[in-house]
Amino acid sequence: MPKKPALVGLDQMLSTAALPERTVEVCLRGDLVAQVEDLERELRDLRTNTVTMADRGRARGLAEQIETLRVEMQSSVVVFRLRGLNRKAWAGLLGLHPPRNDPGTSKKDQDTDKALGYNVETFFPALIRACLVEPAMSDEQWKRLEELLTSKQYDDLIDAALAVTRRKVDVPFSFASSAMLATSGETSRQPSA
Repeated sequence: MPKKPALVGLDQMLSTAALPERTVEVCLRGDLVAQVEDLERELRDLRTNTVTMADRGRARGLAEQIETLRVEMQSSVVVFRLRGLNRKAWAGLLGLHPPRNDPGTSKKDQDTDKALGYNVETFFPALIRACLVEPAMSDEQWKRLEELLTSKQYDDLIDAALAVTRRKVDVPFSFASSAMLATSGETSRQPSA
């Protein structure tokens, strides 16, 4: 008679189990990038042709302006924390956003929805909102944010929501901590491929 596998520690693991989470950083002051780039070009040109003390003073002033803008941009970064949905919540969300099948929707959009199993237009915003843990946002704040997000920023939030809900959870390898521990005499192993 085969032995039953031991469930030693399973109860303890279940008591500390949690759904996966990810964070996405979104800078809400992307307009400052062009200003930094302009100042960087001006500084690069000035440093190439610097001959006087006044040029050096101007170069320092440009560097300080760049750093001020960088600090302003960094203070405008919002970290979004998303938590995966369990399978029942996922199924419920899918049920709320069935594929479009109305005459006002193009055949291409209907085919896309049918292939994916949900209404692409309404599902992704609902998925992000359902997974969003932090920051807490009102519906009005969400609407305002949606108007400000680039396609890439929005896709990053969608990717994170899908990743924590639908993708495999691996134990991450940290190159930074491994390098730090290696320099302090401790060892860390990189996972085998």
